[in-house]
Amino acid sequence: MPEAQLAAYLSDKRCLLILDNFEHLLDAAPGISDLLIAAPGVDVLVTSREALRLQEEWFHPIAGLSFPDRFREIEIAPEPATYDAVHLFEMCSLRAQPTFSLSAHWQEVVHICQLVDGMPLGIELAATWLSVLSISAIATEIERNLDILTARHRNMPKRHSNMRAVLEQSWAMLAPREQEILARLSLFRGSFDRRAAEVVAETSLLELTPLFEKALLRVTPSGRYLLHELLRQFTLEKLAQNRDAVADTGRRHARYYLDFLHEREYTLYDKTQSAVLDEVKLELDNIRAAWSYALEVGDVDLLEKAATGLHRFFTLRSRFREGRELLTTGLLRLDSTPPSDHVRRLRAQLQLQCGSLLVITDAIESGRQMVEQGLANATDTRWQAFGAYTLGWLAKAQGNRVAAIEQLQRSRQLSQSIDDLNGETEALIGLSDVISTFVDYEEGAQLGRQALALARRLGRPDLIARALDMLAWATNCMGNYDEAESYWQESLEICRAIESLYGVAINLGFLGWTAYCNGGGHLPAGLQYYQEALTILRQIGDRNNLAMTLGDIALASVDA
Repeated sequence: MPEAQLAAYLSDKRCLLILDNFEHLLDAAPGISDLLIAAPGVDVLVTSREALRLQEEWFHPIAGLSFPDRFREIEIAPEPATYDAVHLFEMCSLRAQPTFSLSAHWQEVVHICQLVDGMPLGIELAATWLSVLSISAIATEIERNLDILTARHRNMPKRHSNMRAVLEQSWAMLAPREQEILARLSLFRGSFDRRAAEVVAETSLLELTPLFEKALLRVTPSGRYLLHELLRQFTLEKLAQNRDAVADTGRRHARYYLDFLHEREYTLYDKTQSAVLDEVKLELDNIRAAWSYALEVGDVDLLEKAATGLHRFFTLRSRFREGRELLTTGLLRLDSTPPSDHVRRLRAQLQLQCGSLLVITDAIESGRQMVEQGLANATDTRWQAFGAYTLGWLAKAQGNRVAAIEQLQRSRQLSQSIDDLNGETEALIGLSDVISTFVDYEEGAQLGRQALALARRLGRPDLIARALDMLAWATNCMGNYDEAESYWQESLEICRAIESLYGVAINLGFLGWTAYCNGGGHLPAGLQYYQEALTILRQIGDRNNLAMTLGDIALASVDA
């Protein structure tokens, strides 16, 4: 027999035996064990789309070539081509288009490498299209249809000439139940955890294990699960062939992630805020997909469950425009939903939330109108207090002291009437700001101390930071610069910890201002604070504070 002949030949040899593409011969895998016994000096390297499941096996999953997970990673790298996937794309691209410049198109190249998950074949197939399509068009086509990943070379091996054919081969090797589970997993965006997989795909760890062994499902270093993006697109097409499965899995996915967000609605406002923000950020791609599904099917209950958590996350993480756009889609969907008390209540809530984000992003007039519309329809005291707070903040920004104090006091009273310490603290912070700016520094500082005491009692980091800001502002205005600086430094540290870019920028600006007030040798440090603040304000699109910071830089530069 050939196996016996091979074992006899290798019995006294020391060598490495390579068996490539072994997935078609899995039934013969026990013969490898026999060979290792007969030829102890031989090591066997096997490549296969599926684990052999032998006792002697050392399993090494093969991932794609390295590429930046986020653009920020490539921005700090010495050269984009230090990533293997990017370097391979550059080499393949030069064959198709000799004038191709990586430096001019690195963002598009990184995006393509992300789409194909660093797979060398995917990179090579994508690069061949540069003689026909722009690089941005290639990325768009990959997102739209796998069929673009087809070889344009005459002499390319047939099994490597078409990405869809490669994936079809892997699909055909699966049992029907494995195909069903994999198709359901295609609804996940990015990584997901075991619990989510079990609930959404109605499966178990025992059923998931073969997908790991066949290298179709991967485990990240943090223990989360991940599908190759091209495989996800392919299996999503398979899922779409079963309308009942699409509806059932979509419903399970949406409920799982919007319930996940709803369960964290209140912890986003307590001492665990920073950790909970990180949890939500990790699941954000799936939360977005779940929100889109709820919009598509018009599930008002799910939309209402998620709206507050979304607003809090995007506000706390200074992703104002992103939050505004997402919540606005909810408002638009309600316009085509049959009217009911439930719909009217949710519409008022979304109007108030979207209006607040419009105001923060300098869309003052449209924000005011939306908040006023929301208040006209709001029946919930909590949302009435929120709307009054937003109008008070807006009046202060427009220099209307009387209206600002009136609205903020109303917000405080409404919050007190329902024992809402969060709302009361927010109103106190706003009043401290207005009173310090327009009326009396001592009274403003007193209100700031009250707000800080409540914020510390709540243990809510973002409120502690904002109360410190207002106390620092009043203290600075009284000429106590060192005390003010200590408050702002503490606030800055908190804002960095919870990744509030808005809070970081505001505190840097305030530290620049107190350095300017101190004058002399403090001015260089003050200018550095201002420059750091400018970078962040541009990033988050805060034109109002950007303009004020530029003015402060001009003042400090004159005296520097």
